Amino acid sequence: MTKSFFILLILLCSGLTSVAADQYLIYHVNKPVQWLHDGKKETAKRGVYIKPQQSIIIADQNEVMLIKNDGKSLLINKPGTYSFLQIKKLFATLKTNSGSSGFFAYVFDKFLHGDGDEEKQKVSAAVFRGPKEMQLPLDSSFVFSTPILKWKSKNINIPYKIELKINGVLFDTIVRKQSSFVIPGRLLKTKDKSPSRIEWICYAADRKQKPPFFLLLIPKKEDERMIQKQIEELKKSYKTNYSLYKVFEKDLLERWLEIYQLK
Repeated sequence: MTKSFFILLILLCSGLTSVAADQYLIYHVNKPVQWLHDGKKETAKRGVYIKPQQSIIIADQNEVMLIKNDGKSLLINKPGTYSFLQIKKLFATLKTNSGSSGFFAYVFDKFLHGDGDEEKQKVSAAVFRGPKEMQLPLDSSFVFSTPILKWKSKNINIPYKIELKINGVLFDTIVRKQSSFVIPGRLLKTKDKSPSRIEWICYAADRKQKPPFFLLLIPKKEDERMIQKQIEELKKSYKTNYSLYKVFEKDLLERWLEIYQLK
């Protein structure tokens, strides 16, 4: 990544990291990775900290990304068993990337203090069993113009209900014979240049169970260029690892929500 990457986050995250010696955060796992601790073997999950006397097992074509509290990051994709001491030695060989260390230090701190509750999100998402009509914008997306919501309908004649939460205020409407909806400008804060946090769902009006909300953010105009640059560099750096890129993008969006006090 270039040195300009996450430069604002470095300034905002300086002093954020807590002293958390001798542990490494599991930030992302691709395919099952085993975590050995206290004589037990478990599937490693995002948000777990590797501590002394613990280790991880990487199988062929699997990978795990670890983060240290100083903002260093390490992607391990070579098969083998990695003890805590081996992980520590690998991190010792890394140079701190000034362009991303502030962001990763923020992520480390977020999970350390219990703000990265991924399991609750997975549980709530797993409850929904209906068809997923919602298509664009994708969940956890930045939007830089008036949002156009799009969904896929098997029958255009079926009325659909749209629910919006814009900066915490709920709006809803029923639409017919259409598969897209432009959010009215009067509901947004684009005129006063304030950011807008938008959660939206769209579903057949006669359905009893609602799908989970998708989240998107319209940033301040003055921040658009920086955010677009961050997203471009994420895509460039992780174009061959889409799942990891989406994890980064989601955490980047959450960080901006925190900056705007819209969490």
